[in-house]
Amino acid sequence: QTTLSVDETKGVIAALQRMRAGERDMQPRLAVTSITWLRANLPQILHPPSVFSAEFIYINVRRAPFHDVRVREALDLALNREAIAQRIRRVGDIPAYSLVPPNIANFPQGNSLAFRTMPPPARIERARALMQAAGFSETNRLNTTFMIRSTAPGPYRAVAAAIQQMMAQIHINLSIVPMDFAVFLAQTHSHNFDLAESGWVADF
Repeated sequence: QTTLSVDETKGVIAALQRMRAGERDMQPRLAVTSITWLRANLPQILHPPSVFSAEFIYINVRRAPFHDVRVREALDLALNREAIAQRIRRVGDIPAYSLVPPNIANFPQGNSLAFRTMPPPARIERARALMQAAGFSETNRLNTTFMIRSTAPGPYRAVAAAIQQMMAQIHINLSIVPMDFAVFLAQTHSHNFDLAESGWVADF
């Protein structure tokens, strides 16, 4: 007879500690910050499933200068999806060039942003040119804010810090604004933001 131990331990770090102590047999979620260590030391416990989801940035087009398509395109070009997926999150994410995840039924070919094949240096060069055409430069930088939906340290902060550095390359000073999730929802629903991180997970 086999007994399987599963409980409702709060916190993914605490749950991992209990697994290592032999007190748990299964844990459906693990901390992103633990993935590298787990791959090196306990690879046999990792069985990541495929998940239909997408992470993206809300842009408030009701506020200047984000009503300007050149600024929005520059942001898109400067966002290094590969760096975020492979160097920061490191959980097997696919860099997203579409809001529709791959392998969706009845959408076999998918779609993709036109600049996907453009090398990163060329993307930054194009993004700078667009920002300059919109009136920004190294001596006239765009100061803006980026809201994230957590006040705790972890992957949200790490990704936001990386995006902050990416935007700095194209004349944008990005201030990160961590928020409690309930407050975050209220602010985004009332359009009281410049840029905000968000995501979607399939509900079917």
